[in-house]
Amino acid sequence: NDCWRWLTDRSTFGCCEDFAIALADRMVEDVAALDYFECDTVAFACLRAGRVDDAVGFAERAVAASGGAVPAYGARLRWYRSELAVAAAAPR
Repeated sequence: NDCWRWLTDRSTFGCCEDFAIALADRMVEDVAALDYFECDTVAFACLRAGRVDDAVGFAERAVAASGGAVPAYGARLRWYRSELAVAAAAPR
């Protein structure tokens, strides 16, 4: 939850991004233990780190693990696959 907040909250957006990405990288050390919402968080961190293929992979895991019950996950997956996401993930 902290990782997602550091990536998305207006009060922390941008200032804690590197830390949040590092935290997400630690989360995937035990990828089998990730819950669907954690896969969604890792996907967004991967996108912000410029790793679009990883973002798509974790977003696919989030959608599958949630059984498609969270429409926002599917929307983010479609966005990660889009050209806009590729541009957003370009090195800063």
